[in-house]
Amino acid sequence: MKRYFIHVGDVQQGPFDLEDLKLKNISKSTPIWYEGLEVWTTAEKIEELQSIFAIVPPPFVAATSPAISVNKHSE
Repeated sequence: MKRYFIHVGDVQQGPFDLEDLKLKNISKSTPIWYEGLEVWTTAEKIEELQSIFAIVPPPFVAATSPAISVNKHSE
């Protein structure tokens, strides 16, 4: 079983298995390394991690209601 290390800010964390990584809320750009890689890479380049990103929705942006214009006619 692969054991992954991630880099968050200035801190290296790990080792983690795949299930642990799912709980870490990593992003596609999270630096990651496991035994067998020569250099650190980003999580999006690791095939077995693609399922983690497939279920993450886009960032939430609050929708604003358009202003409603009320025309009053004098009769």
